[in-house]
Amino acid sequence: MSRTQLLFVLMTFLLIGIIVLGMAAGGTVWKLACPAILIALGAVVLVRYFLAPEEGPWEFKLLGDVHLSGSALASDREIWLGIGNIRLDLGDSELPPGETNYRLLGLVGDIEVRVPPDIGLSLDASGLINEIKIFNEKLGGILAPVHYTTDNFESTERRVRIDAAHLVGDLKVRRASA
Repeated sequence: MSRTQLLFVLMTFLLIGIIVLGMAAGGTVWKLACPAILIALGAVVLVRYFLAPEEGPWEFKLLGDVHLSGSALASDREIWLGIGNIRLDLGDSELPPGETNYRLLGLVGDIEVRVPPDIGLSLDASGLINEIKIFNEKLGGILAPVHYTTDNFESTERRVRIDAAHLVGDLKVRRASA
């Protein structure tokens, strides 16, 4: 199990635990859940910021969208997003030779990745309620982790490895022009 999948499982259990606790407290779910969720998110961000090794650019947004292309995708990157969409367009990116890693984590939102045919792709994705489409092939479902690797991953000069987890959302990988 990857670190992202482990984090996803932990966040899912935390959320379910908060809801059950709220129901046990007489139905006042949001009186307990909202502060607990905010505290948990803050704790996760603090732990990530102070204890995890630096793996490249790291971005955290509570609300909003993240759209990256070109030179912004030239190195390893980690994006944490509360509510919003992530779009990565590798069609005009300046990827160096070798492997570039992206970790995409979010609570609610969609992820869209555009990959040209000359870039190899390895994808690990997980989510609670997700629809995953990779090059028009529907994969996954509820609590179904997906691992997908293109046939040219090992043989291409430029490779991308994506580790993605969203609590609720869609993941779409599409072809971009080279």
